[in-house]
Amino acid sequence: MRKLLFILLLFFVGSSSIQAQDGLFQKQTERQFFIESEVLPWLNSGINVKAGIMDEKRTFGIRYATQSYVLEDVFEGTFTQVAPNADIEQSLSLAVEYHFSPLHNFYIGTWIGYETWDIPLLLTKTTITNWFMEPQIGYKWIPLNNVYINAGYRAKLTFGEKSEDGLLSDNFAFKNIITTPTIALGLKF
Repeated sequence: MRKLLFILLLFFVGSSSIQAQDGLFQKQTERQFFIESEVLPWLNSGINVKAGIMDEKRTFGIRYATQSYVLEDVFEGTFTQVAPNADIEQSLSLAVEYHFSPLHNFYIGTWIGYETWDIPLLLTKTTITNWFMEPQIGYKWIPLNNVYINAGYRAKLTFGEKSEDGLLSDNFAFKNIITTPTIALGLKF
């Protein structure tokens, strides 16, 4: 329900601000604030929202995310200590984004951030933390002056993994590279 309310609010604010503009398809020439939410995490009981500043060539933002994953999507190795058929929770992901647009609406960039994971074990659970860098390429389609769709592809590289109980080992570790497609709805104002 909260997801539907958020999406309705996003489009209500977008349509309200469109009516206040002189035209629907103006070129962006100055810095604007933006809010954006990825669609795929909403489908998987999560949230991935970001806010920041953008102009015609650059985007700088901060992202907050949580989501459920299947263990094998994120980690590799033997999972003998982990509860069978366990879903893991990315309980916190904070990241800073920088994107540069060398061509109109196409961009390249990266995220740098910190995240925590809750892993259910056979008798208890553990928390794993790590830092990550996510290079990304994509395209921002702007059908209206201040509403856009951001489609891209990114590869997550993790480093500095720590476990509160030493769970990470040669048999249980983050995958070296985790790739994901992204699609997001955004509003700039």
